[in-house]
Amino acid sequence: MTALVKTDGIRKELAAMLGPLAEQTIEAARSAGKTLDAAVLFGSAAGPSYVSGKSDVNIFMVFDAVDVALLNALRPVFDRWMKKLRARPVVTDRAFISGSADVFPMEFLEWKERSVAFYGENPVGKTPISLENLRLQIEENLRGKRLRLIQASLEIGSKPAKFQPFLESALSTFATIFRNILRLAGSPAAGAGDPDSVIAGVESLAGFKLSAFRELSAMKKSKTKAPAGKLETVFQSYLTELDSLTEFVDNMEVGG
Repeated sequence: MTALVKTDGIRKELAAMLGPLAEQTIEAARSAGKTLDAAVLFGSAAGPSYVSGKSDVNIFMVFDAVDVALLNALRPVFDRWMKKLRARPVVTDRAFISGSADVFPMEFLEWKERSVAFYGENPVGKTPISLENLRLQIEENLRGKRLRLIQASLEIGSKPAKFQPFLESALSTFATIFRNILRLAGSPAAGAGDPDSVIAGVESLAGFKLSAFRELSAMKKSKTKAPAGKLETVFQSYLTELDSLTEFVDNMEVGG
């Protein structure tokens, strides 16, 4: 595993996998005339919430440049590792990293605070993030989610067998948004891995309850199936709480 330059903070089972992956990626990139600058583990795999065999192993890889030749060379390597990783690595280049922090502040903060470089240096470690850009992206995500929830209600209907899984599937995205609301406020709870702790942190910050989010989270954990009438009530509360949270973020005053 000569390509693996850092194992601190990485589980042994993942380290054993990431070394060969990095080596094969470097060789594939070289065959396409490209260079791997950095490979970074991020998300649950870089924190305490990772569950072996269930959680995705999320990785982003930064190359000197990305073109079709590189993608063609990487495809068979990533296909080979797909079963173990459960998610294809995010592929980007130096130009993207240097020019995108203003439009993807949430993603960059997730990468900065929930990541470990296992090859090269973490390229987002010293990237400055504008708090106002972060606030705008959070608001855009909240408003976009509301539109998608309403559209899904029209497309799927209120039948629990389809609509409940959709609502529950959105919780992971909201958890990311909530963490970034806490980051925006400078809260130390921003890095908390437990979704319920993140919800509690946002409730404390905003000054109102997110009961529908809590209820959906509980149903997802317990695999409880809600009857149609109950689900409609939860959905209405979901929208109401989302509106309140969007207004709160819209009125947040931040610097920089």
